Amino acid sequence: MACVVLMLGGDKVFQLLGMPQAPGWVATLNENKMMTFAAVWMANNVAAQMVATGAFEIYVDDRLVFSKLETGRLPTASDIIKGLARLGLEAEKKPRAPLPRTPPAAVAAAVHSEF
Repeated sequence: MACVVLMLGGDKVFQLLGMPQAPGWVATLNENKMMTFAAVWMANNVAAQMVATGAFEIYVDDRLVFSKLETGRLPTASDIIKGLARLGLEAEKKPRAPLPRTPPAAVAAAVHSEF
């Protein structure tokens, strides 16, 4: 992305950054725009292929909690909790507040009054 900005902006980019003159390599980029674009495009493709391994791994202190490479799928919340438990870690359990119960007669009255 930075190379594209340099190709389009040239010396003006460096002037905005407070530099009186652009480095010499910027002139080379501007003189060979097609080659620079091709090089940036190829580098982007290589980077995309390196990222597209399908790896999704969760580590805690260099210890593996979950690996998509081993299981072939993304983790569920249960997978993460089990992986943490395997490492001796537990989720903090907070007491749940009870849900308010509505008496059945009140529900029937509310439904009946809407119609």
